[in-house]
Amino acid sequence: MLQAMKENNQSTENLTFGMGGGLLQKVDRDMMGFAMKASAICINGSWYDIFKNPRTGPEKRSKGAALR
Repeated sequence: MLQAMKENNQSTENLTFGMGGGLLQKVDRDMMGFAMKASAICINGSWYDIFKNPRTGPEKRSKGAALR
């Protein structure tokens, strides 16, 4: 991922890596014990936010990339 950003002259300040705190106590997320999440996608040169907004749990809404 970092190599691709370097090749496209993108700043690594636009990227965040992280893990949930539960990783230290238990491994039940998946085999590797971590998740990667996206906040935006580029389709044909146009950027779009990616976020969840569940109807049954509005408090679980996530934030997009805030590109606008």
